[in-house]
Amino acid sequence: MAGIYIHIPFCRSKCYYCDFYSVSRKDLYSRFTDTVIEEWHSRKKDFPDFSTLYIGGGTPSSLPLDELKRLLDLFRHKRFEEATIEVNPDDVNVDLLELLTDSPINRISMGVQSAVTSELKSIGRRHDFEAAKKASSLISDYGFDLSLDLIYGLPGQTLDSWIFSIQSLLSLNPDHLSCYILSFEPGTRLELMRRKGEIFETSDTTLETYYRELCSRLSDAGFRHYEISNFAKEGHEAVHNSNYWNFTPYLGLGPGAHSFDGINRSFNPPSVQNYIKSGGKGFNIVEETLPHDRINDYIMIRLRTAAGIDIGDFSKRFGSENTEILLSQAKPLISQTLLNRSQSRIAIDESHWLISDSIISDLLF
Repeated sequence: MAGIYIHIPFCRSKCYYCDFYSVSRKDLYSRFTDTVIEEWHSRKKDFPDFSTLYIGGGTPSSLPLDELKRLLDLFRHKRFEEATIEVNPDDVNVDLLELLTDSPINRISMGVQSAVTSELKSIGRRHDFEAAKKASSLISDYGFDLSLDLIYGLPGQTLDSWIFSIQSLLSLNPDHLSCYILSFEPGTRLELMRRKGEIFETSDTTLETYYRELCSRLSDAGFRHYEISNFAKEGHEAVHNSNYWNFTPYLGLGPGAHSFDGINRSFNPPSVQNYIKSGGKGFNIVEETLPHDRINDYIMIRLRTAAGIDIGDFSKRFGSENTEILLSQAKPLISQTLLNRSQSRIAIDESHWLISDSIISDLLF
C-alpha cells in the first residue's frame, strides 16, 4: 500500500518561519485544481494501491470549497485507513466541516503553535487562541480525529508561557500533538529578523528545559512519544507520516510535492505557474541517489522514531556487510548510552532526541 500527498500551494499570508512553498494567487485556484486532477490520472498507475491520503501545504483550508470538493471527489469511493487535511483555525466553519464529512477525510491537523497572543503575532500567525478553541470544539463535534501543532523556542516565550500553551492545547482534547522547535530557515522573514537583531534564538539549555517539560506533561496526559516531534494517544499515531518513516511508497501531487517509489525519490519543482503549464504531465523530476545515500536516508529517518532501526530489516535492505559496519559504528554510542541496543533493534532514547543529529552523524556511511 502507498500514500497520496497533495500539496496545496496557497496561503492568505506567509507565516514568518515557514519555508514550505506557497503563494497568494487566487486567480490560479481553478487551473491548479485542473492540473492536480490531470497529474493524478497520469501518475496513479505507477503506484500500488493507496491506504492513506494527506492534503497539506501551504494552507489547504484556504482553497475555495468548490475547488476543494473537486479534489476530494477524486477519492469519493476510496476507503482510506487514514485521510488527513491541514487547516488553519480561522478557516474552520460548518460549511468546511460539512464538505469534509461527505468525503474520505477522517482526520484534521490544525496549526495552533501557541496559546499566547503575543507569541502568535511574533511569528505572523493570523488567529488567536480563542479561534483555535472554537475550531477544535467544532472539529470534535463532527467526529474527526484531531491533531494539533505546537512550536517552542518562540520569540518572547518563557517556561511559564510554554507550560500554559501545553496545558491549553491539552484542554482541547486532541488525539495527537506535533511539537516542533522553531527553526530559522534561509529566505524566511524570521531569519531576516534574526539577522537584523530584532529577535534572538532560544538557547539550547532553555530548549532542553522546554523539551523535558513537554515530554513529562504529555506522558502524564496519556500521550506516547513515538517520533521526535510527535505524540499520540493510544491508537492515534499518524498512519500517513509513520509510513514515511517506514519507507512506504507515496505519490506527491502538486508543485513542491515529493514522491517515493520504494527506491527512488522524486519531486515536483516549486512553481505553480510552471506546474499549470505542464498540464500535470512530465513535471516530476527523479533525484539521483547512490547506494550509500539510501543507507544514510534510512538511518536518519528511522532514528527519529521510538522504534529505531530494525537490524533485520536493515540487513534485508542493505546486506550483511553494511549491517556489520552499522553495528561497529554504533558500539561506542551504545557504550556511552547514547544509543539503546536490543537483540533486534538500535534506537535513540527519548532523553537524547534533542541531540539526535550529532548521534546520527556518527553512524552515517
